[in-house]
Amino acid sequence: MEQQRDNREQMRERVIVAASKAFLEKGVKAVTMDYVAHKLKMSKRTIYQLFKDKEALLLACYEKQHQQDLAMMERIASGAENVLEALLEIFAYRMRTVGALRPSHFEGISKYDSVYAFRRATFEQDRQSAIAFMAD
Repeated sequence: MEQQRDNREQMRERVIVAASKAFLEKGVKAVTMDYVAHKLKMSKRTIYQLFKDKEALLLACYEKQHQQDLAMMERIASGAENVLEALLEIFAYRMRTVGALRPSHFEGISKYDSVYAFRRATFEQDRQSAIAFMAD
């Protein structure tokens, strides 16, 4: 049973990685579940067993990216000699990640309520964390 759960998690991770790359390259609107399935040489049914719909997949991609961003910012902050250096490095990192997005990426997100809500909530959390970081 545990092996089956591990396989499912590994498969979910593969789908999230492939879908994230596709969303970045093609934009949210252009990426379909068929496209992701084809890229992974996997059935669309398998993807739907892992993710309820495209919105759930997109949300999982955003959640993973946010976790990666937080880990990167923590590494930057812990390795910086002072607050200004950390802020500049974090700013440069954010510019690289946001700069890699196509304008169409943001257009496609607006129709996915859960993704939009996640982005707003994490933006506010990140803003509060930045304020607390600068206050220390």
